[in-house]
Amino acid sequence: MPAEKPPDALALYRHQQGHPVRIVNPLRVKGYRNSPLSRTKNDRADAKLIAHFCRDLPPAPW
Repeated sequence: MPAEKPPDALALYRHQQGHPVRIVNPLRVKGYRNSPLSRTKNDRADAKLIAHFCRDLPPAPW
């Protein structure tokens, strides 16, 4: 979820239940996308990109 906005209900609920929640600025993910020159844009490719971003540059817990 965007880092500059307050948490949405799902993130807040998951946090209150004890699950780790991480908030990432979408511009960081976009910059990460541009680094390996990936031009594919669909849900599956986006999910893979976000997973690789979190693996390579783990965001701090909320």
